[in-house]
Amino acid sequence: MTRSGRPFLALNCGRGAASAYCSKLLAEVGVDVVMVEPPGGHPLRLEGGGHGQPLPTDSDEFVYLAAGVGSVAIESWPNFTSAEALDLLSNADAIIHDFQPAEAKALGLDDDSVRTCNPHAFVVGITPFGSSGPYCDMPASDLTVYALSGHLQLTGRPEQAPIMPYGKQPSLYAGVHGAVATLAMFVARMRGCEVPNVEVSVQEALAGALDSAVNGYTYSHVLRGRYGNRTSDDLPLLDLYSTVDGRVMVCVYTDAQWESFCHLLDRPEWLADDELRTVAGRRRGSAELETAMRGWFGERSTSSAFSDLQNARIPASPFTTLDELLVDPQLTYRSFFDRIDVDGQAIRLPTLPFTSTTGRSRSGVVPRLGETVGEFNERPPRSDGTSASVRPALPLQGLRVLDFTHGWAGPYASMELAFLGAEVLKIEGATRPDGARYISQHIACEEPSYECGGYFHEFNRAKKSVVLNLEATGAREIFLELVQECDVLITNFSARVLPKLRLDWDHVKKANPHLVAVTMPAFGTGGPYGDYVGYGEAIEGAGGLAALSGHPPADPIRSGVAYPDPLAALYAALAATSGLLKRYLDGTGEWFDLSHQECVARMVGDAIVRHQRIRPDTSVHHDRAQHLIDGVFPSAGSDEWIAISIASVAQRQALRKVVCPDSPSDISTEDLRRATKLWALERNKHEAMRMLLDVGVPSGAALRIPELLADPHLVARGFFATVNHKKVGPTQHPGAAFRFDVEDVANGPPSVPAPLFDEHTDEVLSRSVLRSASEVARLRAAGAVGGAPSVSSPIAQ
Repeated sequence: MTRSGRPFLALNCGRGAASAYCSKLLAEVGVDVVMVEPPGGHPLRLEGGGHGQPLPTDSDEFVYLAAGVGSVAIESWPNFTSAEALDLLSNADAIIHDFQPAEAKALGLDDDSVRTCNPHAFVVGITPFGSSGPYCDMPASDLTVYALSGHLQLTGRPEQAPIMPYGKQPSLYAGVHGAVATLAMFVARMRGCEVPNVEVSVQEALAGALDSAVNGYTYSHVLRGRYGNRTSDDLPLLDLYSTVDGRVMVCVYTDAQWESFCHLLDRPEWLADDELRTVAGRRRGSAELETAMRGWFGERSTSSAFSDLQNARIPASPFTTLDELLVDPQLTYRSFFDRIDVDGQAIRLPTLPFTSTTGRSRSGVVPRLGETVGEFNERPPRSDGTSASVRPALPLQGLRVLDFTHGWAGPYASMELAFLGAEVLKIEGATRPDGARYISQHIACEEPSYECGGYFHEFNRAKKSVVLNLEATGAREIFLELVQECDVLITNFSARVLPKLRLDWDHVKKANPHLVAVTMPAFGTGGPYGDYVGYGEAIEGAGGLAALSGHPPADPIRSGVAYPDPLAALYAALAATSGLLKRYLDGTGEWFDLSHQECVARMVGDAIVRHQRIRPDTSVHHDRAQHLIDGVFPSAGSDEWIAISIASVAQRQALRKVVCPDSPSDISTEDLRRATKLWALERNKHEAMRMLLDVGVPSGAALRIPELLADPHLVARGFFATVNHKKVGPTQHPGAAFRFDVEDVANGPPSVPAPLFDEHTDEVLSRSVLRSASEVARLRAAGAVGGAPSVSSPIAQ
């Protein structure tokens, strides 16, 4: 096997989508990646074949997930205790797998076995529930983990069974976490540090991305429900609207958006109505507003409605089909699709969801089975010439991030880096505070209201607050001085904001040529949509995911949370860590420009492949076709549900013996479904889950937020951190999705509270840009730094 000359080699020893997607991402950012397969081909090559029968060509999922990686076949796969397997392991830098703990140990992929074979390597285990706790070896599927993460109960229409969005979103989402953590450890190694093993829990990754569901409950005692395409059961102007030729999702949240909306519909009487200026008032007037909105959309095409709303600076997005996605003008402008040859046919594949100053990523070819042959070259020496003798508590410890973001996506991205050990400086302005400070207000918190928001508290933990009023003289210069002292800059404003402030890449790179900068406009910079704005609720439609979910094409459903926001956050963290790795290799900085739309399109890559392919077997078209049952069943109680998956004959028989033991072994699938439904209706969802798990059937109760907080597995693992905030006292917040085998740090980043507004300005200015106390006082007096928010809330209440 011949190394490509890249500095690190990662082996994908797993069998599922989580490890494969992690590996794909690493390959795309420049890591040498090889997939280890059995002689008959990796399970993903055969995905969708059914009953162990191979497809006549590689599956759509394999084409997407394996493009760009190498392939080596070993007889003993998945057992990695053979001499052949140990030889592979001994030459790798990172071992990636998705086997649950007991199975990983039996296969020789547990941490101790790998370290014995190769002390240089670290293990990245991406599993449903992590490596400890009562669920760690429990049978699971994407659907059952989605249920146990709190997401299933929130997604779908309230009058119907909850649903999971298209594809293997839980596995793919956790795979991005795994790639970010892996890159962070490569960065640590380039800095001459030892690196630990890491585990990623799919359940915990998802439970940390519940939007306002957790903080709304713990702070405001609001229990979020399932609202279809809305964000609340009676909140107008946040829904999917039908046009003459399609659908558009629109979000009217802020005072400014409400004013623009009234002008757009030529309703000055609404603008003059004080009752309608508040969210509460608009709830009461919902019927009139919705009737007008649907009438306005019903007279317009999708493209004209989309452009009219965006020209009014109202976040909106079309619900895009796969046909439309492949010819989308913004994606075309940004060269989002790469072309590869698959069985003699040119197929367009989504690339990474960001451009950079060094160009777009390329997909690479789909590997032939076992094509990567020969011997590994010797591992190249570390570029810094040091030995790995220092072991930091976290891999990015000692690096500094400048966080100039707001809302969810940007703050979550920088928090991900904080959880990896970086110091994060949160920049806000007195006239432009982060609007998230006013969401999920704590019921017992006294004024000021900007210190009481659970949404801000959840996604800004472990950061330091620096207030720079960039409209004032001298503030921009301080910002650029901070840029000089930081390793990473992350911003998520619309594309026109930074150029107006003269803080775009051309300016910040002059201040720090070694800077890694990540910008995150909704549709990326440049192109026909480059100046458009967006919220996650709407962007899911623009990336093609919503049109594939629900019951398309008649009834598309978006995720129950603003899913594109945490997606964009993770890809921003991926860009940042890949940029840091490149910087340690060649000393140069880089600008990554991320598109939320592209982040969503990345998550339906297999569907994009399937949509284009001309295949010998056209009957296999669903990514979960190999599951004999993969469904959500009502259980005893009101709106209570349990997810059940069976993917093998053995699991099918185990389910039959529990739900209809007197039925014949060859009972039809439809009869088994009906029996399962009747059985579940008579039982509490937790009882039903335990009974099925006891016989090896993957199942998961659809947890509400109070149940999630009390979930015995998450409690045993201490996932929810108790955070003691100065204004609201102790509250619970989700922990990190990844864990390292370092000494337990009870007071680690997830437990560090979000900062008070302006809490660290003086400290940071004196330490980082060497301002004296008297100079800081002068800057405060001039209004360049510090102060308190001058608005009660930028969001209509």
